[in-house]
Amino acid sequence: MAQPVQIAHGLDPALGAPQLVAQLEEEHRDLPGIRTKQLYIKDGSRYDGQTLGDTGMRTRTGVSIVAVMRAGQVSPSPNPDFTFTGGDLLVAVGTPDGLAAAAKILANG
Repeated sequence: MAQPVQIAHGLDPALGAPQLVAQLEEEHRDLPGIRTKQLYIKDGSRYDGQTLGDTGMRTRTGVSIVAVMRAGQVSPSPNPDFTFTGGDLLVAVGTPDGLAAAAKILANG
């Protein structure tokens, strides 16, 4: 797992997920159609133990996972080999439609 570090200009890895999402939204508020959303890997999910690449998230939805929070630690810019664990909170950026599709993929496979 990547070491916690700053994940974007001025983003503090010690921030909790809601604060991180709020800061990302503020940073791209002038970009119409771009939103930030928290997504979860539930315990027992199809993707618990699978990699980001296994989700096909970017290809299927256009959504980027910009960070994963696990046990209070932030893993910035996870690569396709990043392995999810139940309880992970994903910080995703994309269009509203893409984010809705991403949430559906994580919930239903």
